This record gives sequence, structure tokens and C-alpha cells, in this order.
Amino acid sequence: MSRNAFLPAGRRGAAVRAAALVQLGVTAMAVVSLATACGGRPDADGRSDQAGADAARAEAAQREPRAVRVVEIERSGLVENIEAAGVVSGIREATVVTETEGRVSRVAFELGDTVEQGHVLVEFDSERERAELQQAEADLELARIELAAIESLRERGTASQAEVARRRAALSGSEARRAAAKRRYEDRTVRAPIGGRVSEKPIDLEDGTHLGRNTRIARVIDTHRLRTEVGIGEREIALIEPGVAAEVRVPACSDVWRQAEVTAVGAGSDLRTGSFPVRIEWGNPCLIRSRAGMSVQVRIEPVRVEQQLVVPSKAVVRRAGVDYLYLYDDERAARREVEIVARHADRVAVAGEISAGDRVIVSALSNLRDGDAVRLDSAESGNR
Repeated sequence: MSRNAFLPAGRRGAAVRAAALVQLGVTAMAVVSLATACGGRPDADGRSDQAGADAARAEAAQREPRAVRVVEIERSGLVENIEAAGVVSGIREATVVTETEGRVSRVAFELGDTVEQGHVLVEFDSERERAELQQAEADLELARIELAAIESLRERGTASQAEVARRRAALSGSEARRAAAKRRYEDRTVRAPIGGRVSEKPIDLEDGTHLGRNTRIARVIDTHRLRTEVGIGEREIALIEPGVAAEVRVPACSDVWRQAEVTAVGAGSDLRTGSFPVRIEWGNPCLIRSRAGMSVQVRIEPVRVEQQLVVPSKAVVRRAGVDYLYLYDDERAARREVEIVARHADRVAVAGEISAGDRVIVSALSNLRDGDAVRLDSAESGNR
């Protein structure tokens, strides 16, 4: 029970009023203390706001310096390289098909073989065609003899001009039949149209197999020089033209980037993908390991690149709808408002009160404030 309960009514009222006044005084002192901690008493000149800002900077100065990583602002092209991926193919490839039909007497190649141009791949049974060719050659020889004889008689006046014309027509017919017979005989032997490596062969192709006309039996690829076709976006295609330098890397060959060249740029986009086709060619340093169908990585050097102030996109901090960079300035974070002009991959072109060579902070940006104490982290210091 309260001690005031034992006092007379008049004295109890006075005590209650005194206690209320004491409580009011404590509350007022607390309010004044809070106002002082927040930057002082407000006045008409706004000195309270200034004091608060000064206090924030003083607090930032007292905090432990934050370890950061920095990079220099570059004046360069935003697009350093245009990167893409494709599939290796040979510049010279040939699909081999039969031009005859019948029983295969000999298969003279295997999948993966290296063959020269004219190398025999498949031979058909050709006894009949050989006989037909021999007969056609004999008929041709007879037609030549008969024409020579009739021309001799014509010179002596014992043969007519019409007879000479008939013998010449007979000779022409014999020549045509002999050429057709020779073609049929040669078609019984299938040869490699180009030199290269065999990339396809039917698994069931072997001696004794019966093949029809126009049957695909092999694919030969010249692997001395390779190419690929990649799709490039509409923003980048204007930076590429035939003849510009490129680099390629075939992981199955090695991790080394090889010199290459853009040989063709499509005038229109692919209707299926919307990208623009670009062809790149290069000499093959890995004749054994590099093969058609393997994946290839491509880097193309752009042309007509505008020089801009470029920073990593992770350096840009967006707060309240405004983009900022934090510069490393005498072990302090100096905030600079910037405008993003363009983007590409993980880089952005910016404009503002910054210069090429300024060091911009790219790490520990969370809650970083203007004027915060910062220091280069140990890895960054070791690389200076």
C-alpha cells in the first residue's frame, strides 16, 4: 500500500501534486538529453542538421577502417571482345554416295581413317561392266578403221560423200558408247573426292553387302583448316565485319587461344533464333584431336569502338533511384554520383565527376557511406 494512503486527505493531495511535478521534470530532462545526442537543439538557422552531419562524419572517422578492393577507372571501349560458342566443322567436307548398285566386293576404309583424294573406298563386282567397256573399245577401234578406209576411197573417187558422213556418225556413236561404258565401269569403284579424315561410315558396310544407287557410304572432312558459325546479337553485329581478328579455343585440343579470322557476316538474322550468323576460320594445330562436331569458344575483336569511362558493373551502387561510385580517396570512401551510359556483360560505361585512373571501390559496398575510413585489403596491397 502507498505511503500516502496514511496521510490526511489535504496532505495526500499535496504529495501527489509534488510527485507529478518531479516526474514531469525527469521527463523534460530526458527529452533535452535526447535532442542533444541527435545533434543539438534545433534553431531557425538549421544548425541542428549541420551538427548531425558533423557527428555522423566524426562517428565514421572513429570506426575501424573497412578493407576494400579497388580497380582503376579505364578509358576504353566498353566491348573488349565479343564472345560466342559454336561447333567445329571442316571448310572442305564431302559426303560420298554410290552412283551404281550391286554387291560390294571390297570395303577399303574404316571410320577415322585418313585418306587422300582418289583413295579407293568401296569396290563393286564389275565383271559385266569391264566386259561392256572392252566391247565398246573394240567397236570404237573398228569404227575408226572403217572411217579411215572410206575416206581413202573417197579420195580416189570410189566412195560417195554420203558414205563418208555415215562412217563419221558411226564413229561418234561408238565414242559415246565407249564413254558411257567407261563411266559405268568407273562407278563400280567409289573413291574419296577430297583428302581428309573419314567421319562417317555405316556400321553394316562390309564385303558382300548389297548397296542401292545413291546410298551414303562415307563422309570425309579435310581437317587441316576448320571453321565455325556462331550467332551474334543485334547490338554487337555492327562491331563485326569480314577480315577482323578473332581467337578460337577448342577444349579438346588445348586451352590455348589460336589466331582466327572472321570470313563472313550475315546480312540478316536467323529466323529461328534472331541472331546474326558469323563465320570464323582457322588453321588446325591438332590434326588428330580436333574433329568436326566438337565445341569451340570464340572471341572476336570488335571494330569502331567508342572510348568511354568503364568500370565493373559491381562497382555501381544504386540508392534511392540514384547511381553512385565510391572512390578510394586518401583512405576514405568518396561518393560520386554517376550516370550509366551503356552496359555490356559485367562492365558499364559511366559519366560523372570522375576521371580515368581514379580508383573505384568494388567490394564491401554494403552500408558503405561517404567519408567512411577504408583500407586496401591485404591481397590488394600485395598487388600494388
